[in-house]
Amino acid sequence: MIVIDVRYLNNEIEKIPGLEEINTVRTDRDDQSIPGLSLCIYNPIYNGRDIKDIDTRYQLKPYQIPYIENSISFKNKIKVKSTVTNKRIVEY
Repeated sequence: MIVIDVRYLNNEIEKIPGLEEINTVRTDRDDQSIPGLSLCIYNPIYNGRDIKDIDTRYQLKPYQIPYIENSISFKNKIKVKSTVTNKRIVEY
């Protein structure tokens, strides 16, 4: 059986040096922001009517497989915001 462990992914991401915060933003629901990493699980046949948000562990049922529907679109949705406000200017 396959287990999707979002909590483990969260913990690993939070170990990145310099990382202050990670949020998941649902752009299809008024930019609802959720602390940490959260994923949606759904069956594309049902057109999103069976969406489940998960942020812990989720065990797939027999014959279910995890996949990213459109990996390029998924990658383009990841945004990294910097909180650095000062800019170093090198003077010669």
